Amino acid sequence: NLNIEMPLSASTGKLKLADTTDLTIGTQKNADKIISGTFTLIADNGFPLDAGLQIYLLDAAGKISDSLFTAGNIIAAAPVDPGSLKVTSKKRSKLTIPVNKEKMSKVLGTKKIMITAELTTRPDNKYLKIYISYGIETKLTGDFIYKVY
Repeated sequence: NLNIEMPLSASTGKLKLADTTDLTIGTQKNADKIISGTFTLIADNGFPLDAGLQIYLLDAAGKISDSLFTAGNIIAAAPVDPGSLKVTSKKRSKLTIPVNKEKMSKVLGTKKIMITAELTTRPDNKYLKIYISYGIETKLTGDFIYKVY
């Protein structure tokens, strides 16, 4: 037997989730001309959860060879009404990832990445319901320095 209440009610501190995905930037036209640059992750978070984010580059054997973030990698939780404990609006976070020449070479040669998120409910020590209307929208942009012949 399973007794469950929907929507889910939870409180978490540092629950870690991970997933792997393909990375195709190195196969794009003129990718070999990229020297360095900056990635910016823009996240509009509608969950009452902070997400500490890390992106790992994986080698051909699926082992971690490098990571992209060094600091400032938190997607901030959406604000919550103190009475109803429901999210009132989305919270925008911008995570900047500078990528020097050495690391860009690794990024361009990588075919798979692992993304991890360490989730913590906000406010702390409160059981919050996770509603179907909650969501997160993300966009990854790049600003690159190219070599021109």
